[in-house]
Amino acid sequence: MSKNPAEPDLSKVQFNPSESLTFYLVPKRQQCNVEITNNSTSCVMFKFKNTNPAILNTRPGEAKIKAGERCVIRAIFKGATKEELVKCHKIFGQRYTVVIRAVPENASPESIRRKSWATMKHKFLVLFKDVNEEKKKEESEEPQKEASKMVPKPSSTEKVEDKDTENK
Repeated sequence: MSKNPAEPDLSKVQFNPSESLTFYLVPKRQQCNVEITNNSTSCVMFKFKNTNPAILNTRPGEAKIKAGERCVIRAIFKGATKEELVKCHKIFGQRYTVVIRAVPENASPESIRRKSWATMKHKFLVLFKDVNEEKKKEESEEPQKEASKMVPKPSSTEKVEDKDTENK
């Protein structure tokens, strides 16, 4: 167990929105704001990651937030149609992950990356209006029943066919 006194404070970092971000499936760039509020007594550093860098991004991608302060991040969807995402199998399961670390206020980015500090992860689902947004609402009502319907697993023959079409 870590002896870092800032570890319990990570639970006081708040996100708005807290669960998901919704975009429209159109070939235009869109963005929505994510507010991170540091209600802890220590400085934190965050870094955003995502499941599809070709269409998802954030600005800033990483930064430090002092105790009691907040930071607004722009979550960016570069734009795509439903057909484009279905074709590359990227319509379901998209998400942003924020890695948060408690750090000393005067720490340099190099020292933060080299040392092990208290860490927490927070995930945001990426939903697409009129596609999987409705499934998210249904899933919260019947999680086990709907979860099996969300991402159908391809059979082994479908995988082979997909590989053949990629090589052509």
